[in-house]
Amino acid sequence: MPFRFPGAILAAGAILLSLACGGGGGTGGQVQTATLAYVNPAGTGWRWVKDEALSTPDRLVLALVPPEGVTGLRGVAFSLASDPAATRWVEVRAGGRSLVENGTFNLGGGVPLFRYGQDQGVLRAGIFQKGRGDATIPDGAAVRVALAVQAGAGPGTWTLDRASLKVLPPTGARLVETPVEAGRITVQ
Repeated sequence: MPFRFPGAILAAGAILLSLACGGGGGTGGQVQTATLAYVNPAGTGWRWVKDEALSTPDRLVLALVPPEGVTGLRGVAFSLASDPAATRWVEVRAGGRSLVENGTFNLGGGVPLFRYGQDQGVLRAGIFQKGRGDATIPDGAAVRVALAVQAGAGPGTWTLDRASLKVLPPTGARLVETPVEAGRITVQ
């Protein structure tokens, strides 16, 4: 039986060389992560704007901000849609437990008047203050929500759809339909 030692050494050497070189090409084992960019709407009415302090390259936090001078609300109900193939709704704060964060309303004791749900890229929520007291908007945000890039999403740009808003004024028990603007998202 012939001795095949030189062939085995050459094969092993080729395997070790390919492993040492990282298998050739690519990014050296680094995974390229898609990022989210957002262009705020131009208007000055109710609008969804990027929260620069809480957003990261892979987590876009949006704040619902009112027109200047609005301070007497007791609650909001909203709907906001994004492309479910490109993004998903996530916790506002990493490690948090809520897809919607209260920025304004005093929810009082007992069972809070705060609910949200999502379906096929549409996030719907209602958050309401108990009692008749006026709400204030100390940091400019009534509520916050967050989006992250969906695994496998390719680059693209779109406007957040089906943005709707109803507000509960300081007096009365009926929600008032209110115009709201949303900006453009880009997955890069």
